[in-house]
Amino acid sequence: MITLAILLCLIAPFLLAEAFFSSSEIAFLSANRPRLLKKAKENIPGAQLAKRLLSKPETLFSTTIVGTTLAISCTTTISTLFITKQFSYDPEWINLLILTPLILIFGEFVPKMVGRSHSDKMILLVAKPLNFASVILSPITKSLAIYAKILGKIVGERAEKSFFLSREEIKAALPASRGSDVTPSERILIERILEFGKITVKEMFRPLIDVIAIEENANLEEAVKLFTESGHSRLPVYRERIDCIVGVIQGFDCLKAASLKVPVHTAMQNAHFVPESKPLDELLLELKSRPMAIIVDEYGGCSGIITMEDVMEEVVGEIEDEYDEPPKLFRQISENSFIVTARMEISDLKELLGIPLPEDDDYQTLAGFLLKRMQKIPKKWDSTLIDGVEYVVQSATDRSIEEVYLIIHNKKV
Repeated sequence: MITLAILLCLIAPFLLAEAFFSSSEIAFLSANRPRLLKKAKENIPGAQLAKRLLSKPETLFSTTIVGTTLAISCTTTISTLFITKQFSYDPEWINLLILTPLILIFGEFVPKMVGRSHSDKMILLVAKPLNFASVILSPITKSLAIYAKILGKIVGERAEKSFFLSREEIKAALPASRGSDVTPSERILIERILEFGKITVKEMFRPLIDVIAIEENANLEEAVKLFTESGHSRLPVYRERIDCIVGVIQGFDCLKAASLKVPVHTAMQNAHFVPESKPLDELLLELKSRPMAIIVDEYGGCSGIITMEDVMEEVVGEIEDEYDEPPKLFRQISENSFIVTARMEISDLKELLGIPLPEDDDYQTLAGFLLKRMQKIPKKWDSTLIDGVEYVVQSATDRSIEEVYLIIHNKKV
């Protein structure tokens, strides 16, 4: 018993070292990064150093891996030498029966459970000792990195390959996540984020026909009334025609004005113009400082607007505030008949009804589809039959289709 106690005392420091590196690794992997950034801005002790460590993941995790490996090696070596000297038994069996459970339970399982459960607090506590270990172990980690690069060149791998997974690797892994802890809503969110960079402004902007705007010579009193009626917090400002947008006014600008009788252009801000071809991920960075952008086509004409809310809805889905009314895009009248808003997207309509609607780059909505097929702006009650589906214009203006009555013939929905 005394001999066993001596052995445990000899290997305890190395078990603790293994536990430290294991718990640190899982803590940094599980930590909430936005929360860490906030703590770093607030100068909470350990947050700045933890942020710096996390910014160099290759160095951080090389340190934890090397530290864990060295700790296990020292534990095994000391145990083997001690048992060989004290007993006539085969040290391999003693290590297997006693040492392996100790290493797994107290060096891996328990520390990782603690690290995962208290990750945000733990990274602040371990940042300083882990940084010290990183400096001490740097000759080993740097040497291993060099060997890894050489080996990578030999086997044909890219030496500069990033520590992080690529977009394609994440997309390939998504099907395998079915049945795992990743929920369907989380999977959809990941898929939307991965596709985000491929979407351009042209696919997302709000056309001018749907835009509520104010003329630059109108007074601020009219602007306040329009803000109240529309529920918007900012409005485009146009000169003479809606397709000549020259600025943006915010509700707060009206409150700051000395008088509500002055023209809108005296309080408006300069418009931020972006081309239709701009990717959404690039636009998102610009919208941080200017929440509304004016979209222009290749000829310089205004096509519409896009806001931060529009961009975020592409990722997280529809965002509703206290001023938004519930959208009524789709109403079922009978088993095979429906009333649909003409601005409903073709892809959504196909998914809802399972009807054969061809998709085309020339249009995205039901209105665009019907305009292309009918080759005119239809009037109320105009109809057309396409692939067994009858489309009857329920509501229209001189410039656009508003609602369509769909009758699906010889089909159960």
